[in-house]
Amino acid sequence: MTTLGYFTISASVLCVITIASLCWVAAGSARMPRALRALSLLALAVSAVPAVLTLALTPLLTGTSAAEDAATLYSLPFDLGPLLPAGAAVIIAPKHLVWPHVLGLLIGLVLYAIGAIATPREEPEAAPRKARLPMSKHH
Repeated sequence: MTTLGYFTISASVLCVITIASLCWVAAGSARMPRALRALSLLALAVSAVPAVLTLALTPLLTGTSAAEDAATLYSLPFDLGPLLPAGAAVIIAPKHLVWPHVLGLLIGLVLYAIGAIATPREEPEAAPRKARLPMSKHH
């Protein structure tokens, strides 16, 4: 497998983890402190944008021979011109998408973990005691 192949697989896995984490936090306990939950959701949502952009733009690197070298892969330019309105030209390196993605994911997960630790636990409800049946004469 090539360096670009590993990059594509790792970007895909990170994107799935980011989206799954976003869904997990959104469906989480309502007892969690609102500020921590909101900040976690914000960090994960902001992280999802560069994750999806990285996946969408990775095929643009396929034709380049420099994409096979791990040292230059993160500095190759993505030309965002076809995605933007006419006349706009923006070139961005993959590392400028990967770093915010990973950083946002880590911040979101840490904030969620802090919120989960700060959430008071619910007291388990006492189970009703089962009524004992009288012993039969045969036992």
